[in-house]
Amino acid sequence: MDSERFSASLTQIAPMHKPEADQHWKDFAAECVKSEQFVNFEVMEDKTLAAEKWLDAFCDAFLAVKKGLGEKAAESIINLSCEHGCLYPGEMMQAAVYLENGGDSKQIFPMIESGDIDPENLFRPMSRQKAEKYLSEAGIEIKKSVMEQLKSQPRAEQKKTAPKKSAEREL
Repeated sequence: MDSERFSASLTQIAPMHKPEADQHWKDFAAECVKSEQFVNFEVMEDKTLAAEKWLDAFCDAFLAVKKGLGEKAAESIINLSCEHGCLYPGEMMQAAVYLENGGDSKQIFPMIESGDIDPENLFRPMSRQKAEKYLSEAGIEIKKSVMEQLKSQPRAEQKKTAPKKSAEREL
């Protein structure tokens, strides 16, 4: 995906994201290529094409976050580039789940360094469920969804009641 299409995609994914975030992600893609980090470890001679492949991977991950957690979560991950830095696609869902559960964005990179946020695949986002499981296993408290909370509540005993009398009276 070229630079213009990338910016248009970000606007579509999270219309309220910070416009300056676009350039941070483009710079990160270029930095990855310059460091000879290629998507799926597939070395490419054409550096422009290699950077565009990173932009594709970032967009796929932003979309996965949006589908799994909503537009606001995708916006938070996109905007993270303006405050603290950029994430690899495989880290984004775990970071988004962490933020959704009241986590501090300043803690995301220390969590990556400590291994609390640890992607299965650096280039592809994981599902929300898998991200929640990984974070939970790392000792990070994850709030249950409303549906999960309702399902986990003990069922109330059903009491037998007398048949209801008709509202009509016989005359």
